[in-house]
Amino acid sequence: MRELTDEAAAIAKELGGATLLRDHGGGFSPLTVQLHKISAENHAGDPLAALAAARTISLKALPSVERRSRALGDIAITGE
Repeated sequence: MRELTDEAAAIAKELGGATLLRDHGGGFSPLTVQLHKISAENHAGDPLAALAAARTISLKALPSVERRSRALGDIAITGE
């Protein structure tokens, strides 16, 4: 998971900015890759890695309240 997430982050950085995905309704960017990393680290059972990933993003940079609430939910899970 980490290897693939790192690869996705490198691709997103290379593309620069957000790339809209036709059938997804969202974008592909370093920020969205990082959001997925937070969730993946939680599911992999590594809350410290999830928190480390969360510390690298700005919640204000997220495009909607829904995305912020999901990110906060994933961050909160690490405290269980």
